[in-house]
Amino acid sequence: MKKSIDIARKIGILLIGIPVIALGVALLVLPGPGLVVIILGLVILSMEFEVAKKYRDKARAQVKKVVDQAKPKPKSKPKNSEKENRKSD
Repeated sequence: MKKSIDIARKIGILLIGIPVIALGVALLVLPGPGLVVIILGLVILSMEFEVAKKYRDKARAQVKKVVDQAKPKPKSKPKNSEKENRKSD
């Protein structure tokens, strides 16, 4: 009985995850958040499948890298300002 429930769970997750990923791929060329939907599909599939976990982790790392690059970096002040130069004279 337990084994049939596990198989049914895998099939259910597969039947939900694959169409979500397919929708995400379609949204890459249509207006919409394609990458977000693809990652959501991978998250759904990773609940049961190890291969999906690997791809989910790669996608998360790429998203984190892009977000980190998009964050504004603080501007550093010049080391020798005019005031410091005047004080030393």
